[in-house]
Amino acid sequence: RGVSSGKMAEYGALAIDLIGPNILEKATAIRKGSIDFQAYASSNLVTVEDATLLDDFIRNKSRAEFLNANGEAFFRALFKLYSKIVRVETLQYLITIFDEAAQNEVFFKQILSAAAKINVNPAEVFFGVFDKQEKDSYLLHQSSRMVARLLSAGVALGGRELRVYLQWLAGIIQSVEPGNCELALGSLQRILSRAGLRQDVYPLVEQALAAVLGVESRIQAHYVAVFCLWELSFDPLVVSQMQDSPTVSKAAALLRTARKEKLARVAIAFLRNVLEKAEDPSSKRKFATQMIGQKAFASIEAIVKQKIFQDEEILADCEALLPQLSVVVESMSSFEEYRVEILSGQLEWSPVHRSERFWRENINNINDKHGELVKALARILETAQTYEILAIAVHDLGEYVRFYPRGKTLLDSLRAKEAIIGMMEHPDAAVRYEALIATQKILTQNWEFLGQKVAKNQDNQ
Repeated sequence: RGVSSGKMAEYGALAIDLIGPNILEKATAIRKGSIDFQAYASSNLVTVEDATLLDDFIRNKSRAEFLNANGEAFFRALFKLYSKIVRVETLQYLITIFDEAAQNEVFFKQILSAAAKINVNPAEVFFGVFDKQEKDSYLLHQSSRMVARLLSAGVALGGRELRVYLQWLAGIIQSVEPGNCELALGSLQRILSRAGLRQDVYPLVEQALAAVLGVESRIQAHYVAVFCLWELSFDPLVVSQMQDSPTVSKAAALLRTARKEKLARVAIAFLRNVLEKAEDPSSKRKFATQMIGQKAFASIEAIVKQKIFQDEEILADCEALLPQLSVVVESMSSFEEYRVEILSGQLEWSPVHRSERFWRENINNINDKHGELVKALARILETAQTYEILAIAVHDLGEYVRFYPRGKTLLDSLRAKEAIIGMMEHPDAAVRYEALIATQKILTQNWEFLGQKVAKNQDNQ
């Protein structure tokens, strides 16, 4: 189908080549240095002929012309020396040469050919720093860029080695440290361009990608993380594994605040891919429900009606998504809508919250799955992003014990009772009011009289 591939490739190239300013400064400083290759020849780490070739490259004012004439022989010499060196400063110098050359398609082919001629796997050569648990961040990130580039070109890496490398990448991504996180995401994005690796990669990076999407105000990191998910979503088996992951709902949540067209484009394309690659109606409905819980239906509808973005590919993806989400929205019962809303954490004052009939008819459903929804409401007391969401959660917990008094024990075990009582002194008036009413429901059965009295006092104030 016509997924937004053209402009994604354009933005993807920018993301892949993203490199932090500190790394750039380090690379520039390293390029200005030099290595005494003849000293390595004297130590029998490299032949005199190879040392002379390496020296000629360093002294040559036009290194591109030198590589055009001598590239394959030069890279053979460079590989031989690289595999024998342990000094970090020398490895930094050599990896900088490799990385810079690999950005040129002709020179990259020379690197591959040189490795083949001396019967070495270039991906394994650059993987060595991860196996040795090297601590130098520059060497690690530059080696990561080389490994990612080679994997995307079809160079194989053993199962253990690939797992170790991906675990390192995931750890850097999950740290969400500015700069390092984006560098690692760029490498992952490049790797995932190779379809055959996606099933092996996803289980090792899923938690890391979810962690990135949970951090606010990181537009570039969000963009590349969702781009990685979009690449992964072309594999139906990977999509089936996403059902129990928060990645889909977190990507959908980005649409509520997305102001950058490129982020909206890739997020919407990812959501469309997920629904279209889902292999059975049950999975499709589960994914759609996750998206609806994060207000994706409303967000996408607004994009179409208000023409928030003018890009035709975004609008085409939105128009493909809306009917699929609409079918699920129309078929949901009031309790299903409530459940989706609570689990998403995005609470709004919809009628069900204040409907006695709703609570009376659904109190047993709310207790299902070992009190899943009550536990979710208790978590919202700590994680609510707005005072309104917090007030609704407090209100609903009060209604829960009103219609199910035995639930007070569960609230005690979750420390929700203690939290609600503490909120009677909350700075927000609405939260304070709901906490007062909920506390009366928790502490006494005569809640109607006391609730009316508190409400009257609130009005007088």
